[in-house]
Amino acid sequence: MGGSAEATTVFLAAFVLALLVLLAGWQRRVTLAACLTVPLVYLMVAVRDALRTGYLLPDYSLSSLKVVPQAGPLVMFVAVLLVGLAVIAWLVRIFFRRAPSP
Repeated sequence: MGGSAEATTVFLAAFVLALLVLLAGWQRRVTLAACLTVPLVYLMVAVRDALRTGYLLPDYSLSSLKVVPQAGPLVMFVAVLLVGLAVIAWLVRIFFRRAPSP
């Protein structure tokens, strides 16, 4: 992959692992397919990063970007997370409060 032995190795490992996941799925070995999917996703992320870095390298690098902290999105995320957890707790409480009628 563009002269990078590491990127080529990761790509080939991801390709072989993808074939193994497909084979396990066709053989209806769900547990094996699910367990192999986790490392496959990590390898796919590594391949994507190598491709993006190699493609954008002449004009763009991550080190040239300025880091600008923004508290607004974090505050919004935490607020929505807390509201969601409260709704889930309320639903669980209602579920266990009402006994099924015979």
